[in-house]
Amino acid sequence: MGAPALLALGASSCATTVTGTVSDITAASNTPTGSVSFTLSAGTTGGTLSASSCTLSSGTCSVTFTGTAGGAATVTGTYDGDSSHNGSTSAAATITIGVTARDSTSTAVVCAPSTINVGATSTCTATITDNTTASNTPTGSVSFTSSNTAVGTVGASCSLTSGSCTVTFTGVAAGTATVTGTYGGDSTHNASSGSSNAITVSSTTGKPVLLTFSGYDLDDFENGVGQLQVFVNGHLVIDVPAGLNHLSGTGDYIPYMNTWVKFGPFDITSFVVQGQNTIVFKDPLMSHFGLVRNITITQDATILLRVPGVSVVFRGHSVTYTFSVPPLVITSFTVSAQTPNVDQNLTFTAAHTGGTAPFKCTFSFGDGESSTIIGSASTCSATHDYDFSGTFTVTVTVRGASTSDKVSARLTITVQ
Repeated sequence: MGAPALLALGASSCATTVTGTVSDITAASNTPTGSVSFTLSAGTTGGTLSASSCTLSSGTCSVTFTGTAGGAATVTGTYDGDSSHNGSTSAAATITIGVTARDSTSTAVVCAPSTINVGATSTCTATITDNTTASNTPTGSVSFTSSNTAVGTVGASCSLTSGSCTVTFTGVAAGTATVTGTYGGDSTHNASSGSSNAITVSSTTGKPVLLTFSGYDLDDFENGVGQLQVFVNGHLVIDVPAGLNHLSGTGDYIPYMNTWVKFGPFDITSFVVQGQNTIVFKDPLMSHFGLVRNITITQDATILLRVPGVSVVFRGHSVTYTFSVPPLVITSFTVSAQTPNVDQNLTFTAAHTGGTAPFKCTFSFGDGESSTIIGSASTCSATHDYDFSGTFTVTVTVRGASTSDKVSARLTITVQ
């Protein structure tokens, strides 16, 4: 009976083939038939056989031994004989499992930016380094925890690509937190963990809400009224060019003629409310038109609205946008299994805060398929299975009722 003398256990288990061969020592041409039964003494290996017996073919047959721990096991084969052969029993074959040492690793987590506002996000990148064999790139996944979930939350896990992966940290309240990444190891790497730099979350309470935009050819005014007026929630913010430059009468303001001019910042804090807000660019005059672009509303480092494109404003054609306070933010994006099998049903879940309902979530699964879900006030989920193996980048885009309500997040999974 044959079995290898030594197996290397580098993962959770290892396997080898145990072969029983029965020979006729009286008449070599008379090939034995029937079956061989096996008796296993597993010792400390935790070993098992795939079957307790096998049927001879050309005098030989095999089963599989699988071990899960270091040590020695023995296997004995017993032939029961057939009509022209007596039975026989083999000597015990020894299988030795030696545990292969895994490479040591270190986990580094860096979160940037390190200072954010409540509702804003920081990207946390975990990098796993093989400290033993630099060319042996770690695989698998990293799980994450926040040191202070009252200050900020972090995505649950991510799958490594070229030794690194990212998740999103979202500020919840003013304070300081760190993010710890824990690498679970793989068949050739030991587990390790590491913590990030400190992330400071600041409150925007008391910080002004500021409006800036650029305008083109906004030079006309009649009877002290400019050709562009900007309203937030029905309140006049600025009149261009007359109100801004204290112009009376009728005419053209030459510095604004046929050129782009950047306006602001204008403090609109007193006009802004919690929930959905509306900003309108309106031309109250006759026979004039102008252009606006790069409309931006911020509160400290938090962007409440950004519209980079060019819009035309003229009599009867106002431009209206909406923005939410607090802004829409994805706080986490998770999957029910990081390394699923082909055809395994997976649940993808995105959690979000801020924005204005109703919400719609579009999941793009990275395999050419997508799904759009009507979300609840704070979460949306979609199920999907993959028809083939590979590494896939999954993206979710959450949209709300306001112009500003569009945010995305992504994660990577490996289908086996």
